[in-house]
Amino acid sequence: MINLSLQSGSFPENWKLAKVPGLKKSKAEVIFDNLRPISNLSFVFKLTERAIFNQTHDHLTAHKLYPKAQSSYRQYHSTETAFLRVKNDILMNMNKHHVTLLVLLALSAVFDTVDNTIDPA
Repeated sequence: MINLSLQSGSFPENWKLAKVPGLKKSKAEVIFDNLRPISNLSFVFKLTERAIFNQTHDHLTAHKLYPKAQSSYRQYHSTETAFLRVKNDILMNMNKHHVTLLVLLALSAVFDTVDNTIDPA
């Protein structure tokens, strides 16, 4: 069933259904404006997602196509290894007497600032 879906390039609509309201922030008041749809997808969708991930990941790993600094979705790579890489790069540049600029962005609530009432048409 999953292979047929992938070969045909179609994904049945009923595999995509399941919207459950949830709060945008955990301590927000329970009113309509503070709710956002959270998608709890079907078991078949999750199996399909895992099959696609496994095939893609195996291909990228076997052919060494992952970017050097890619941390997500890789075993033994995490935010800690990404941080250590940045720290090492800064220290190496300091040893070479190069100027280094580090810009950090906090994006935890960035999507709460999007005006969802704008019509894209």
